[in-house]
Amino acid sequence: MNLETGARPAIERICEAYGFTSRLQLANHLGISNGSLGNRIIRDNFPADIVLRCALETGASIQWLSFGEGNSFNNVEADTVRIPSFKLSEGELINTSSIIFDKVMLPQHFGALNVIKDGQVTYFVDICDQPIKDGKWLIEFTGNHSIRDLMLLPGDKIRIDTGKYPIDCELADMRSIGKVVATYLVRE
Repeated sequence: MNLETGARPAIERICEAYGFTSRLQLANHLGISNGSLGNRIIRDNFPADIVLRCALETGASIQWLSFGEGNSFNNVEADTVRIPSFKLSEGELINTSSIIFDKVMLPQHFGALNVIKDGQVTYFVDICDQPIKDGKWLIEFTGNHSIRDLMLLPGDKIRIDTGKYPIDCELADMRSIGKVVATYLVRE
């Protein structure tokens, strides 16, 4: 293994992993000039930074990107996704270890998907800028985060279901963070 040379074949494999047909496409994706990429090839400077970025973005094997050895993609890794995970505790979102989930089982979402655990219930929350509709949402209200059922009311008002006594307020009084797109309940 020599990480000092081998720029040309590594860059060719990186283009293949991204699905690019030219080094110009790769340079544009990386936000560098085509000349800068060309200089690495001419000087035979191994592109370790680009290999790492490509592996993180595409799931391609670092071993394959670097040396052309082994499979280009690990099928298990290609079929799974790592999702950021948080725990709701006393109105705060606490970052926990991410979870690995099968892509086939993922609920439909449009933005970044986060997992929010609240007691025995796990919510998959689509974090994206979308208009509020009736349904279950991750919200921030009076400085506290919570998963609540929301119902739109006439006059730019919203009803927040807090259990026994719902709260009616102006839309501007609360902040929607994301829509719940799936709920998983663990029963013991």
